[in-house]
Formats: sequence, structure tokens, C-alpha cells
Amino acid sequence: MASLAQVMEMRAQHLIALARAVQDAEVIVFTLGLTEAWEHRETGTVYPTAPGTISGHLRP
Repeated sequence: MASLAQVMEMRAQHLIALARAVQDAEVIVFTLGLTEAWEHRETGTVYPTAPGTISGHLRP
């Protein structure tokens, strides 16, 4: 298990690498995220992923 110090060090390294990647990039494509959802017709429950794709079985 990582200690808080290890997590903070890895975070700092990640942010440095991210800054370098952004500075070196000629083009950056930024998306605003997932724009789709699935709704259960009977209950109105909204799912962020298609039912059955992460675990279980799809039952149309």
C-alpha cells in the first residue's frame, strides 16, 4: 500500500509530465465527457453505461 508521501511524489511527477506533454503538443483535443445514458423504462433509473457491459448479462 502506498504511503501519503509516495502518493504526493507520484502526483508531482504526473503533473510535471502532463505540463510537458501540453507544452510540447501541437494540437490538443479536449472533450467534455460522456453525453449518453441508458434509462430503464419502468423505473426511470438512469445508467452511465449500457447494462451488462461491465458486469452481469444484458437482458434486452
